Amino acid sequence: MADEMNLTTDHQQIRRWAESAGGRPVQVHIAHTEVTVPHLDFDGRSAGRNIQVIAWSDWFEMFDQAGLALLYEQPADGSRSTFSKLVQRDPG
Repeated sequence: MADEMNLTTDHQQIRRWAESAGGRPVQVHIAHTEVTVPHLDFDGRSAGRNIQVIAWSDWFEMFDQAGLALLYEQPADGSRSTFSKLVQRDPG
């Protein structure tokens, strides 16, 4: 049985998956710019001065305004995976 890749914009599904994998919502400030982007931090691995923990509601507002979707892995064996990527939503 192969690992499954899922693509979603569903807020509840994203939050459930992220939290079950030890994730939290953060925003990343791009150095030397005014740009801030949403990101998921797992177990503090994204620690740094350009990272700020934010509320889920703020994260989803940024996520929706940027027209993003979450691509994430669900291992077939039921183990925990933190593989994810924010991608542009399908315009169609």
